[in-house]
Amino acid sequence: MRCLSILLLFFILGGCASVKVHNRTDMFIDIEADKKNTWIGCSDGDPDDKISLMTFYLLEDNTTHEFMFRRVIDVKRCLNLQNEYLALADSVSKVRFVGISPRQKDGEKLITGRVPDNFKNAKFKINWTFIRLHTANGCESYFEGDCQPENYWSTSIPPSKEQ
Repeated sequence: MRCLSILLLFFILGGCASVKVHNRTDMFIDIEADKKNTWIGCSDGDPDDKISLMTFYLLEDNTTHEFMFRRVIDVKRCLNLQNEYLALADSVSKVRFVGISPRQKDGEKLITGRVPDNFKNAKFKINWTFIRLHTANGCESYFEGDCQPENYWSTSIPPSKEQ
């Protein structure tokens, strides 16, 4: 009976984990976390800057995963995209990011300094090239079509956007 209780406790605690890795290889990650362990926003810069970088953050234990667009974009476009991504993450409990081409950056600053301290203070930091974000509200990808099942990387299909 005691063994059964321990096993049950293990499954209960495992189900409460705040991070779920759907797929991870040396060059790819598909990872989901509680919304409170994610952050979405344009990179820091001088208010007069004309360019910015769309960035996404996910905290997994003592590792901050930093996802960023492939190119800088103008600030106005970045702020519009930021609002679109925040809308996808509005009123959901989980946020899922997919990225490629990791670069370990322990000891380096994150691209965006406005993130909460728990992201900045993580022992390990990994920078990824952003592929897509999806939630129960839908999916948005860097390249058009990367949310479609036939183009979807890693054999898992994102939830359909509720109408």
